[in-house]
Amino acid sequence: MKKETDKARRQAAGRAVLLVLLVAAAALLWWTEGRQDTVRETEILPSPSPLPAQDERLKRETAYDRDVATLQALLESGAADEATQQMAARKLSALIEEHQHEIGLETALLEAGYENAVVLMQNGAVTVLLPEAALSEAAGVQIVELCVIHAGVGPENVRVMGHR
Repeated sequence: MKKETDKARRQAAGRAVLLVLLVAAAALLWWTEGRQDTVRETEILPSPSPLPAQDERLKRETAYDRDVATLQALLESGAADEATQQMAARKLSALIEEHQHEIGLETALLEAGYENAVVLMQNGAVTVLLPEAALSEAAGVQIVELCVIHAGVGPENVRVMGHR
């Protein structure tokens, strides 16, 4: 009787772990589906929400840390099948590469004289948030050129937006 109880507990724990992993994978897929927006033309627009650069950067870093932790937990758990582990490894690698491009591009923008720039990359598109006072046609052209050089995206996939 005790062996049956232990076996049932182990099976229940295994199902619970698998359920948590499946829910995490589903949440990750749902979140990445929402990041499929691709910018089609370069434009300078006022930001829909006037949040300071630090707030935007903090949001980006928080999301990045959360996504990396979720993918690493999925990879380290050993409960996912081989295909799921390969998908998670590819997503983790792409996420890290995007993050490195964001930081590198922010550094290049800072060196070019654009303080408080925040770079967001999603699926081959780049959004650069700058204080509205720094925006001009000439600035937009220079920023797009920097994005093409440092992030390897086409100019049609760059959006420059202002914030207060």
